[in-house]
Amino acid sequence: MAICVLYDLTERQKHERDVQELKESLKQMRMKNFISQMHPHFLYNALSSIREIVLTDPEYGAEMLYDFTTHLRASIRAISNDEKIWFSQELENIKAYISIEKMRFGKALNVVYDIGTVDFQIIPLSIQPIVENAIKHGLYEKADVGGTVVLKTWESDDTWEISVRDNGVGFDPETVKKEIEGGTRDSTGLNNLVFRLENMMGAKVDLNSSIGVGTEVNIHIPKK
Repeated sequence: MAICVLYDLTERQKHERDVQELKESLKQMRMKNFISQMHPHFLYNALSSIREIVLTDPEYGAEMLYDFTTHLRASIRAISNDEKIWFSQELENIKAYISIEKMRFGKALNVVYDIGTVDFQIIPLSIQPIVENAIKHGLYEKADVGGTVVLKTWESDDTWEISVRDNGVGFDPETVKKEIEGGTRDSTGLNNLVFRLENMMGAKVDLNSSIGVGTEVNIHIPKK
């Protein structure tokens, strides 16, 4: 009996240590995610563009300033805690970010919102970075001809579903995998995001891409 009790205590201590390490990992990844979102060049470019717009179109400039503060507020909230928010709040931040990017891309950036449901919760600043990747890494190199990002949500019997799809340049997954393993490509941001979704939401993340066709990220969130 004494051996069994000792074993139980050891297992409990190990479990508590594992939980604490997971919490610390999530905290560090939340910090890294915030830092990547608030990159100085993004802040500088956004504020510089807003300043120029205010001089020529004060009303539009005021709208952009509101979108900028909405995005900044969401990013600051995300670093303070990982409490889940309603998807409608994440969607508000996504739309604010899109408005800021449209200052740069103009009509070359087209976004389609196919929102079937917002009645579910998500960790903050989790879908917006995926939309950002679709624009920066998928459509940026096609800025001369433009491109489209489609954000879609729906529900099945057991899951909440989110899809972010673009018709950008795409990539070869095997080539990217080799570049990551070789240290020539950084995937820290995406890995952090997937880690948070898997460990905090029990979600499954699928990524598919083809060169010249585009990229699609699907997130499956269990209802239970």
